[in-house]
Amino acid sequence: MLIPFDYQIEAIRLAREAMKHPSRSAIICMLMGAGKTMCALELMRLASERDKRSLFMCDRRMLADQAAERAREQGLDAGIIMAGRGIDLKAPCQFASKQTMESWIKREKVDLPEFHLLIIDECHRAVSDAYLKLYKRWPNAFRIGLTATPVLGNGNGMGAYYGSLIQPIMPSKLRDLGRTVPVRCYAPHMPNLDGIKKDKDGDYNRNALADRMKRENMVGDIAGWWKKFAEGRKSIYFACDIAHAIAIRDEFRAANVSAEMICDETSDEERQRIKRDCERGLIDVVVNCDVMAEGIDWPFISCIGLVRPTKRLRRYLQMAGRGMRAFLGKADCVLIDHAGCVL
Repeated sequence: MLIPFDYQIEAIRLAREAMKHPSRSAIICMLMGAGKTMCALELMRLASERDKRSLFMCDRRMLADQAAERAREQGLDAGIIMAGRGIDLKAPCQFASKQTMESWIKREKVDLPEFHLLIIDECHRAVSDAYLKLYKRWPNAFRIGLTATPVLGNGNGMGAYYGSLIQPIMPSKLRDLGRTVPVRCYAPHMPNLDGIKKDKDGDYNRNALADRMKRENMVGDIAGWWKKFAEGRKSIYFACDIAHAIAIRDEFRAANVSAEMICDETSDEERQRIKRDCERGLIDVVVNCDVMAEGIDWPFISCIGLVRPTKRLRRYLQMAGRGMRAFLGKADCVLIDHAGCVL
């Protein structure tokens, strides 16, 4: 079992205080790698000690599995609401994906218990109509959101969904404690993005962006800059779309760098295989298009490559933050920005 750090204990205390607020809701905001899940598990433990039931909800089945495993390692009586997992609804701490909960409630597949505490992972994404319907299923439950970036996709704040914001430690203090590593940034190219249309959220239109980045011959020098600044580092690169990601992967392979690609269609089993191979050093670079910006725990990554321009601070922070987690033998993270994000 891991013991919470002082700042995590403070986050838990402030979350319990926030439960007295009429909104019965709060966000715990900490940088990637600070241990938001630890705070959530301790809140679930405290609830179970008072015979209260809690539900941890996230956006993918694989993430629910990972969180449930963490809970068991911490000694919690944890069950997982998912087909084929041997459901144990008697366990006071339950874990599920949004998709499973939505489907099972609609089909009335099981008689779900009354939950007193809802933990919402990556809560900045959990404000769709589907999520709001789920919250209404347990209207009296306390709701705690977890995120490093408490801002909606359109740039607005989250005050309409949560009553208070808890930030127990600043990023610089996390670095001082060795929970995150410093970052060295390189910007070898500033793309010309003039004339690219924006979507309703104010960010670049993905299709137009991908076409522009390909035409600018951005792919051709990516492997070369990686070899100059980050060779030997386990790396994640962010592309605009699947075709763009495949082109970047193939460019690395042509330069004799082992590379794989992950997209929405990649199965959980394949993702796990790629993660294992990357950690073991069999894969140097994993290219993706937005699917690895959130909800992954790959602390061994020490290089982030950005080939996906964005106008949104939230998207940038989520991408760049994937390499900041501390790991044994990892001194820093290199950020190679081909997208003009840092500048």
